[in-house]
Amino acid sequence: MKPCIYFAHAPAASAAKWRRFCDAFTPDMISTVSAARLKSVWKQPYVEQFISWRSTFSVDAAQALLDRHDIHAYCPHDDAFPSAFLQLTDPPVALFYKGTRLQTDTKHIAVIGSRAMSQYGKRATQELIETLAASDICIVSGLALGVDGAAHEAALRCGVPTVAILPGSVDPPGITPKRHSSLAERILRQGGTLVSEHPPGAIIFAGSFPKRNRRIEIVARHRWAAGRKP
Repeated sequence: MKPCIYFAHAPAASAAKWRRFCDAFTPDMISTVSAARLKSVWKQPYVEQFISWRSTFSVDAAQALLDRHDIHAYCPHDDAFPSAFLQLTDPPVALFYKGTRLQTDTKHIAVIGSRAMSQYGKRATQELIETLAASDICIVSGLALGVDGAAHEAALRCGVPTVAILPGSVDPPGITPKRHSSLAERILRQGGTLVSEHPPGAIIFAGSFPKRNRRIEIVARHRWAAGRKP
């Protein structure tokens, strides 16, 4: 398991903490460096939290869970990691994805909106994506209730590739909202992709949703496309 993927499993992992760690140590020291040395880069409460987590974390079990759900991950130094993410003040420590691998050769269009969608909104979303279907594009949204779900549904009906950026993890128990679990499965069956910055088992909090929305914007600005499976 790559060091950044290892650290992404840790509670309260963040790009800022990872950057401070890598400035002081080599990345592969994340699983072995002592608490005393970590105090030079992280505050005492987090050092204690991290050391406690690390003492029970099993790389083999975590990797087995990723493999069982066919989840892959990009690290910031990977060529496939979108450079636009690195311009954020809080870029992901790693990007986890399930489904078709993402590549950088097609335009992505973000379609997001209200959870309380009207019939007009549903119809307008369908008509918009039907119009776009003739172009070489991919629809990006957040799998949320309302317009997001309607956008994914319309893309699937029109045979347009679609990518769902999730606030939680991409393994089945982590799909949010639960009502869209079957939609997530259909996205995968039709060659789409689920993407998250969280590993399986991650706990969703209020800040996960605005962070997810920023990721949608970044993916839509970046020239990503659904490509072959790894």
